[in-house]
Amino acid sequence: MSTSDGVTLRDQYENGLPGWQPDYDGIDGFLATLARPTLVEAAPQLMAAEKRDAFLWEPLLSLHPAWNRGAQGIGDCVSWGWELGALLTMCADIVFRKEAESFAGEIATEPIYGGSRVEARGGRLAGYSDGSYGAAAARWVKEWGVLLRKNYAGETQNTDHDLTTYSAKRAKEWGNFGCGGPRDSRGDGPLDKLAREHPVTEVALVRTVEEAAAALSAFKPVVVCSNVGYGLMRRNAEGIVRAQGSWSHCMLFGGVKWTSAGPLLRQFQSWGQSASGPDPDISHEAVSWCSWWTRPEDADRQLRQGDSFALAGLTGWKRPKHDHVLA
Repeated sequence: MSTSDGVTLRDQYENGLPGWQPDYDGIDGFLATLARPTLVEAAPQLMAAEKRDAFLWEPLLSLHPAWNRGAQGIGDCVSWGWELGALLTMCADIVFRKEAESFAGEIATEPIYGGSRVEARGGRLAGYSDGSYGAAAARWVKEWGVLLRKNYAGETQNTDHDLTTYSAKRAKEWGNFGCGGPRDSRGDGPLDKLAREHPVTEVALVRTVEEAAAALSAFKPVVVCSNVGYGLMRRNAEGIVRAQGSWSHCMLFGGVKWTSAGPLLRQFQSWGQSASGPDPDISHEAVSWCSWWTRPEDADRQLRQGDSFALAGLTGWKRPKHDHVLA
């Protein structure tokens, strides 16, 4: 299996694709801008709420049955974690909150990657080395927003703004120039302005597995950045992959299952069809290919590295006027 730009899974695993490059001063600086920076402060009621299983991919699949996880081509995993987090948030908002909004489509990764490396850090050119960190992406999606996998060229008059399909080459370029590329003014260009129409409402630092499980039980995904690896991603008979080795990587917790041993968190990868082995709870092949259940002690190691965030709310896309729905 290879990505759209020919990078194989073995290449990704052996070379590490060092996509998470933590900047703890940057993380602290972003947290200082939030009135309620941690999940416990932002949503204390979640910690006392009912412990229930929650599979965040179910709203997604009900709205987008053909969904299939793509594969990153450079070390832009932070954007892939936040893209899936925003997508799951959009779908949960539509399905459970019954807002007058429609499923707009999948979220583009390249704007998040460029925005997290440039606009979210003050607008300076970032160079062509790979990587970003979670708080920088959190700042981008909250203070700017997200864009769809669609062609924006007609709106921006820039042919490079066709985001219909993922491009590792575009991600590399935008990682230096920021969202929109070299012809889009950093921070306030046409594509930046379009992103501002769809911000994530709230982000909050998640520090422990108890906090992550509480967020997930309320259908709030958790983007997780750490250097904890998971070997060759081979599930055991219970569908669990145990931590093994070290990855500088961003993934996503997109579900929780409560057991007598504590909450198992469903972890999603961004290397395409990468996980294997038994998966007794999962009937959808596209979910099984890219995710596994994670033990609480392993998830806790990831979260305690201090750069993982829960998402809540995404300003969506209104239904077309011709789409009449009875109240």
